[in-house]
Amino acid sequence: MLTIALPKGALLKDSIRSLKAVGLDFSGFLDSSNRQLQMLDESGTARGLLVRALDVPVYVEYGQAQLGIVGYDVLREKHPNVAQVADLGFGGCRLSVAVKA
Repeated sequence: MLTIALPKGALLKDSIRSLKAVGLDFSGFLDSSNRQLQMLDESGTARGLLVRALDVPVYVEYGQAQLGIVGYDVLREKHPNVAQVADLGFGGCRLSVAVKA
């Protein structure tokens, strides 16, 4: 069984949409009344783990998940021993600078 680490937060909705396009449905994570942190997809071929974005590479690096979706910024910051396989084309990053008025 394939285990996929999915990030809580801004990337979750697009991550679920991308996985749904290849036949893996974890849309139950989007239900605000759902408190599950793991679920099987409807076909029973994959398990999704809902974790903090910073923990996604940790789950993959230590073998708890075979695949994870996370922002490139996390990979650059943490330097995990994982492979970056693809840019999924979503999750733009914005930089804000605050200065004294």
